[in-house]
Parts: sequence; C-alpha cells; structure tokens
Amino acid sequence: AIVGDSQLLLRETPPDSPHYQLIKDIQLCGVRCQRIIQNLLTFSRQDELTFEEINLNQVVEKALNLAAYQIEKSKINLVKNLDESPLMILGNAQGLEQIIINLLLNAKDAIEQKQLIDGEQEKGEIIISTRIKPDKFVAVDIADNGCGIDQKKISQIFNPFYTSKKVGKGTGLGLSVSLGTAQSHGGFIDVESVPGKGSIFSLILPIKKYNPDKESENPGEKD
Repeated sequence: AIVGDSQLLLRETPPDSPHYQLIKDIQLCGVRCQRIIQNLLTFSRQDELTFEEINLNQVVEKALNLAAYQIEKSKINLVKNLDESPLMILGNAQGLEQIIINLLLNAKDAIEQKQLIDGEQEKGEIIISTRIKPDKFVAVDIADNGCGIDQKKISQIFNPFYTSKKVGKGTGLGLSVSLGTAQSHGGFIDVESVPGKGSIFSLILPIKKYNPDKESENPGEKD
C-alpha cells in the first residue's frame, strides 16, 4: 500500500513541487522495507519456492534486464558471455534471478568502492558468463575488477547480517539469503577474490531433468 500509493502520488505531483522529493523518499524507503521483509521471510524459510524446468540462460537475461540500468548508469562496462546451448535445470526462476541481481549489484558496489578509496581511473567492468561443468553442474560466473575481498573475510560474507557496506547501503542478508536459495536448489556459491584486483562469484547448480511425478519431493535434497 505504501509503495503503490506513493507511486500514484508521484504521477500526480510535478517534479518541481516541494513535495515531490518527499514522496520519492517514501517510495524508495517503502521498496527497501519490502525487500528486507522478503529477505527475512526467505531466510526464515517461510517463503516456499516452487520448482520447474527452466533455462538458466533465460534467467540470466531477465536478471540483466532488471540490473543493467543501475550498472551502466554507474559507467561500468557490462559484458555478457552466455553458453550457446540451453542450460536446463530444475529450479525457481524468481529465486535464481534474485541471486544473480544481488551478485551483480554487489560487483557494482565493489567497483565503486575501489574507485572511491583509491581514486582509481581504471574502467569498471563486470563480466557475466554461463558454462557447463564436467561434473553435471552448470555455473553462472560474475567477475568484477573491484576492490576485492580479504581472504580472512571470505568465510564471513555469507553469515547473516554481516556486511562490509556503509550504514544504509546493505542489510547483511543478501549473500546469506542467496546462499540459502542456492542450497535449496542443491547448489552453492563459490568465491575467488584478490584484494585490490577483483572477485569472481560463481553460482553453481546441478543439472536436473524435470519429473512431474516427483514434484512433492524436496528438490534441494541431494541424491
């Protein structure tokens, strides 16, 4: 209601009105609260995921449609390199989209943090690619040339409520929720990082054929 009503008010309020920015702030904070609540529900496993056969490349494309504007607005070069063959898996498209969007925006933040701290003039770049692993897994790799992560902190970044971002920039739930969603698919998230050079986050998922007779089974359970 807060988000919807504020959007209606924005349509009726001219941008030069003294009330416009106040309404805009209400809308943005409403969306932020909405995301936090959704993350908390997912984290507490009250948000049930439904699984179906999906093409991982199509999930990546949709996630890019939602996140590309924010990345390109920050003057960061976005490179897409998707495997030519359909990557069919059993999964929840919306849940996987949220993981990919979160990893993309984290990569953007890492690049901006490096530029802010070091005054780095190097062009920011994010490369997203998909591939088939030889052990019956598929992967989405998101590589950036941002600030990187200290090896001592890599073990902490998936902990609930841990965040290295400034106050107001992160809830500390993004990566923990993303990992939980990946694990519910029988997968995981791998990290390679070099401080000052950048990071590669890999969402790795098992290749599974959709079997409607087994819909009632938990797809996150390993064979």
